[in-house]
Amino acid sequence: MLLFNIFSLIIIFISFSLSIVGYGYHFKKYLTNENNFEIGESGIFGFVFLYLVAVTIHFFFSLNQVATITILIIGIFLSIKIHTKIKEYFNKNLFIYLLIISLSLILAATNNLHDDVYLYQLPYIKYLQSEKIIFGLSSLNDFAAYSHGLYDIMSLFKVPIFKNQTIFLIPVIFVMFFLFILNDNLKVNKNYLKVFTYIILFLFLFKFTRSKQFGTDVPVICLLFLIQIYILNYIKSENKNYFFKYLIIFIFAVFLKIYAIFSIFYFLFFLIKFKENILIFFKNRNLIFFICFICLITFSKNVIHTGCLMYPVTSTCLEKENANWSIGKKAIELRKVSLEAETKG
Repeated sequence: MLLFNIFSLIIIFISFSLSIVGYGYHFKKYLTNENNFEIGESGIFGFVFLYLVAVTIHFFFSLNQVATITILIIGIFLSIKIHTKIKEYFNKNLFIYLLIISLSLILAATNNLHDDVYLYQLPYIKYLQSEKIIFGLSSLNDFAAYSHGLYDIMSLFKVPIFKNQTIFLIPVIFVMFFLFILNDNLKVNKNYLKVFTYIILFLFLFKFTRSKQFGTDVPVICLLFLIQIYILNYIKSENKNYFFKYLIIFIFAVFLKIYAIFSIFYFLFFLIKFKENILIFFKNRNLIFFICFICLITFSKNVIHTGCLMYPVTSTCLEKENANWSIGKKAIELRKVSLEAETKG
């Protein structure tokens, strides 16, 4: 039985990873017109794409077993189409890449679930898997009011027999892709980037090894580090694609955790450095469409769930007179005060 579980873990972990990479490579190419393959960056972009898929489908259908298996198979098919690129990538440094995968598998097998898993994580994920979107969901469960972008993605990875046990592999796979990015940065001939990469690795080893303590904050922290990597690369190369990638990752990070909004200050840097060529952004119609679409579906989801564009920001919320499913600005303000009191202790 133990051998069966270990074998199943490896197969499912690799299948999930390949599916995400398959989506990510083609999605990144669509947004930036880059044809180069890096498994870490393709994986992160795969998460962005699957967020779009999960939220869009849920407006009309539940994220049931048929939908999730179909999405998984299509992603694996897309990765098979680029199997030559994947093979060439691993041949560059097979030992290190296998080491990263092995460490990730060990983490997946030994990772403890967050204390809140039964309070709101699993209830929200099971809601996504059993029902299409519900107006006023926050009236039933206040924790469901917040934008749980990673849980939307995790809900796509329920498989037969193991059911929702496999969805908790997703945060580990996310971190694995980020480790691939860090390793690739160590191979480039840029000392400033190598130093910064070693600092990130140091922080991971001594600060974020307890994934249970940080929960779903770890992927967002990875994205914030990735934004800084893009900035460092842009300083030296002034490649416009680093600006495009910053915008994509910034928006995605905000929709995972609202505190990522503070990374908008990096936009000022790009604005100053990129101002002479800022019109290039408006020529990238695919990127503009992506930004408009991800904002539209996310804000629509939030309004349907809570009556707010961003809960619990009172100024973005509708009164019950205007939207009868909203819990009202007064209740939201009380919740906001409660959260501030909890934060201050």
